[in-house]
Amino acid sequence: MLSICSAYLASNCLLENAIVPTNLAKSPNVEVEQYFCRGKRDYFNYKLSSALTNFYHALRRDPHYGNIYFFRGNSYVLLGDLPNAIANFNFLLRLKPDFSNAHLVYANRGSAYARSGNYRAAIADYTQSIKLNGSTPLVRENRGFAYYFSGSPQAAIADFQAEGRLFRFKFPQMMELIEAVRHQDESKIKTIWPIVAPNRGQEMKGC
Repeated sequence: MLSICSAYLASNCLLENAIVPTNLAKSPNVEVEQYFCRGKRDYFNYKLSSALTNFYHALRRDPHYGNIYFFRGNSYVLLGDLPNAIANFNFLLRLKPDFSNAHLVYANRGSAYARSGNYRAAIADYTQSIKLNGSTPLVRENRGFAYYFSGSPQAAIADFQAEGRLFRFKFPQMMELIEAVRHQDESKIKTIWPIVAPNRGQEMKGC
């Protein structure tokens, strides 16, 4: 696990915790947008180490580029580096309180908290995400898991029901989860906390 600055406030601290191969060829003439787009492509192709390298070089050129912290936080969640993921989401929310995809930041930070076992913080973030955008898939489902593992099975059932009503194609899956909760059958309860990723086609526009 990489070291983390305790306050998570300084962008240069976050840069120090980036994964950067020592043999990377330097390209000083490449603009921040080019690095950012390269990083996004790598992220969507699950080339996460390469994505983090490109995000690092983009931030070296513009440490106030909010979208980079968003995708870098997502990359760290997928890598299981949850402290670094939370650090990037925290910094982004301080840097850009009006970030256009703030509902996804809260949802994804909630997933990082949930994977860390901090279900109370996860529930708070999922709830804030729903307040900002109530039609995002997976958020209520994930909050349901957080409720269940925090000892609130009825709240979990309510969220699974809501997810099934909003997204009808998921209704059978949600009903199975509800039955598992009612019968306390943890072997059937999914414990995966997926990233609520932005639409690939939309996010790659301009790159």
